[in-house]
Amino acid sequence: ETYRFFSIEDRLKAGLRTWDSKVAPLDVAVADATGNFALVFNERLVEMRRPDGSLVYNMFWKNQPVSVAFAADGRRLCVADDSGRLTLLDEAGEEVWHAEPGSVASLAAGGGRVYAACWDGRLRAFTQDGKPVWTLDLTPAMLDEDPMQMVAASAAALTLPSPGGRGRVIEATRPTTVSSDVPSGENLLRNGKATLTLGGTKSWM
Repeated sequence: ETYRFFSIEDRLKAGLRTWDSKVAPLDVAVADATGNFALVFNERLVEMRRPDGSLVYNMFWKNQPVSVAFAADGRRLCVADDSGRLTLLDEAGEEVWHAEPGSVASLAAGGGRVYAACWDGRLRAFTQDGKPVWTLDLTPAMLDEDPMQMVAASAAALTLPSPGGRGRVIEATRPTTVSSDVPSGENLLRNGKATLTLGGTKSWM
């Protein structure tokens, strides 16, 4: 299977550039300032291309990259990987700085900030120099001091007192759908007025 990428640029005489890849990208970022774009793939590959589709660099990352975003200059690139690390690369692909949000993140950049939406439910902002600015907890309801208290309360609501004093959990039950009682009336099978056919797979028994 082949994936074809298209780069369309009005300033180019040809107007259209294409190239192929054997794998689909996990994330794509486009720089407003330069038109450069970056892609990350499975098997730890990171690459940057110019607006005409020509390659600036590609490299194998130490861990699996999951998200990319360009800095404001459109030349430096932020990479987030599955180890919970955020790294800024210069235009040659060399590391400028790295930070440790501690969680896998999806990246965005703008206004001189890099934003990391992390899997731990927190949105983190960094400066272009990698300094943390603020952290916003988007899941405060999950931060109870005693998270098992709600579970215990729910269990208590579903219990009834027992002679031993320990209580028993209420279990949902439903009436049985079978009965051992034989209904009164004529036995149609015995007198030949009815037949019983059993289905199944041939030669199963």
